[in-house]
Amino acid sequence: MQKEKWNTEQFISCDWGTSTFRLRWVQMPDVNILAKVKTSEGISQAYRQWQERGSNVEDRLPFYQRYLLDGIRQMKQQTSNSLENLTVVISGMASSSIGMMELPYSTLPFSCSGEGLNIKKIPPSCTFPHPMLIISGARAEDDVMRGEETKIVGAYVRRTAAEDEWMIMPGTHPKHIHISRDRVINFKTYMTGELFHLLSAKSILSASVQATDAPPSAHFIKGVKEASQANLLHKLFKVRTAALFSHYTPAESYHYLSGLLIGSELLDLQTQHIKRVSLIASGQLAAYYQAALENLDIQITNCIDADEALLRGQQQIFALQGG
Repeated sequence: MQKEKWNTEQFISCDWGTSTFRLRWVQMPDVNILAKVKTSEGISQAYRQWQERGSNVEDRLPFYQRYLLDGIRQMKQQTSNSLENLTVVISGMASSSIGMMELPYSTLPFSCSGEGLNIKKIPPSCTFPHPMLIISGARAEDDVMRGEETKIVGAYVRRTAAEDEWMIMPGTHPKHIHISRDRVINFKTYMTGELFHLLSAKSILSASVQATDAPPSAHFIKGVKEASQANLLHKLFKVRTAALFSHYTPAESYHYLSGLLIGSELLDLQTQHIKRVSLIASGQLAAYYQAALENLDIQITNCIDADEALLRGQQQIFALQGG
């Protein structure tokens, strides 16, 4: 890859998850978004289609690059400016076993500056005229992350410094990240978001709850507090009986169920006597975790938007690689 061809003032951000695909044209240094594309064509769908084409190893990278080119063409339609020579910086599942190419995980500890992360540089070609940086995930002894490592880098440059701290990153599979002396030394993954979806949409409890966009309610806080007072598996059935006996409305039960699961996740912070955390979250999840942490007397020292953290992390890693 010839460094002189890199546009160092802009880049194309790609956040490629299991079920979603996002491209954004980013102007540095303020991470202004000039154009964007979001689809449901996640890595799992791309991988399935590549398998249906015969799983030709030599065609694997070009096949995924065609996905990228389609998205880049859509962004071009949103502006009259040129995207020529812009580097595509990719986080998420692109480096996984179902991604563009499988890359080894970075191992702990790794620097919150982004140094030491496993990055794959791919030069432009006649079929894909953009340099690429694929950011691989990280692993602990018995845990893994892909995508969150980039958010850690971006969040770290925005937070108030502390020698020893914890980051809480909500999502489908929330992460609790332990940082010491500017290095990630450990992390844990929780099934909170996925379990909430399964229970609220697929289980017997689905008939007892109704989704709501309302802010965290007293029933949510009740669930958070009760998560530490009794066996979770027993408390979950209370969602069912609360509906049977008309104790809660379906929306109240929805909040109560959410509180039980988030409260159960945060039990680890309580048992370890952790009293200060940085929260990396967006939208409704940020409001829910803020309410839960505050009611458990855990101080939020930094509250950083997860989307901004991703973009700033990609920007930082791009800069480290010569961008």
